[in-house]
Amino acid sequence: MTTLAEDHDTGPSQWLALSGGQWDSRPSAVKWEHESGQLLLDRKRCSSPLHRAAKMAIHLGQLSPYLPGDGGDKDLFQLAWTLEHRQFATCPKGPAAAGARDARLRSRGCDFVGAALRWTQGDLVALSPSTRLPYFAQSDSNSVGRCSRAETLRNEVMGQALSESAVVSASKAGQKPTTLVVFGDSISDGGARGYGAGNPRYWRSGQCPLEMLQQPMNKIDERFGSMYPFAELGFFEGCFTDGLPWPYHLGIAEVHNFAHGSATTCQVPPPGCDVPIGFHPLPSTTGMTRWPETTVLPRGVAQQLQEAEELLPQELWKDPAALFVVAAGSNDYMYNKTEAIGQSKEAAKHCPTVQNYRQILHELNRLGVPMENIVVGGILPLDCMPSFRKDPQADLDFMRSQFAAVNECIAQLGAKRWEMEKLWRQLFEAESNDCSVYERLHSFSGPKDLVKHVLQEPKKPGFFDEYHPNLLGQQVMADNFARQFF
Repeated sequence: MTTLAEDHDTGPSQWLALSGGQWDSRPSAVKWEHESGQLLLDRKRCSSPLHRAAKMAIHLGQLSPYLPGDGGDKDLFQLAWTLEHRQFATCPKGPAAAGARDARLRSRGCDFVGAALRWTQGDLVALSPSTRLPYFAQSDSNSVGRCSRAETLRNEVMGQALSESAVVSASKAGQKPTTLVVFGDSISDGGARGYGAGNPRYWRSGQCPLEMLQQPMNKIDERFGSMYPFAELGFFEGCFTDGLPWPYHLGIAEVHNFAHGSATTCQVPPPGCDVPIGFHPLPSTTGMTRWPETTVLPRGVAQQLQEAEELLPQELWKDPAALFVVAAGSNDYMYNKTEAIGQSKEAAKHCPTVQNYRQILHELNRLGVPMENIVVGGILPLDCMPSFRKDPQADLDFMRSQFAAVNECIAQLGAKRWEMEKLWRQLFEAESNDCSVYERLHSFSGPKDLVKHVLQEPKKPGFFDEYHPNLLGQQVMADNFARQFF
């Protein structure tokens, strides 16, 4: 941001008006009037203050009488940053290539040469030279010339400064990411908004044959006149609960959700397809078990990665403001038991689930994603789920201890770990076991069984069915995720 001269301070009423009642005097962060020049910002890292600046700009007519100094448009940016509690520092002199102190300006008591907006850590975020900036020619450091190459100089300086400066990633700066990419199972499945079986638009994507999803889903539709999971039973838009799952409650505009109901960390491929290199296949299925022709082979996370590599732009993988979440592993155990997770703490270190997580991280790194932009979930506390708690053959004590061992191994692979065991136990351990949605599904024979139920809004976080948190439970998961990573 360009620094000119100190503001003419305003009174309490002006500051109260500008800040919506937050300030009655000038905040310490607001020191300069910002005028002239150009402003270069990374919108992905500055979404919150830019949103505030846009709101202020909409009401500029009402705010302008209260703006300090001459009421320059750059004042809005500084005020927006401060109102959003986002710290910054202005440099009264820009980089050496951008300018020097002009005698004409110096005679007016002004030290303006352009300025850079930086994070408090020192990394450059914005650079604001002006077309009227003087600059020293490299051949003669004592001669001052007009910036006749203003446009070229501006492009050169901005490009070099921004490319050579270490930009603080969203995770390091404590910011909300601008893009979320999710891999996982039905807890995260976005239904019609995602890239799984609930969205026919993407059945052709990835390296699996179209019929792997198309044929069984069409068979279900033919038999029941409805798409699985059934909206008549309260499932929302192809999601596996009564509302949108947790990725859509974070306030992130761009969500790429590859999660797929019943997914393991790697699916057994259909005929003609190979297991992705480095992965251990762990089979799972979904659909109506009474009719084999309706059996869907969901994309495991390994296959979801193949799909994502095909669909996502290459630059997204390297975007420091993108966060990649892998929330899978529960179905590894549900469909494969100890073959997936081992039977002891020692066996957990080398079990297929941990091996697959290791390979998932390797693939994300290969695509350009740094470890600090990856969050891993691991196995959920399945012993809290009604389906296991009412199963007399389930060894809940073993499940707790072995899941903890597997999750500890996953946490040691280098990515951030989403800790949610405590949350699930607080919310769901006291839940009733009377959920019976899937229990009834196994007895369904046709459309007459899909009697639409009058659903009540959930009064508290809990389970929607035997396996999935309800809408309020999903929202609590989102809040928990945001507190840990934003």
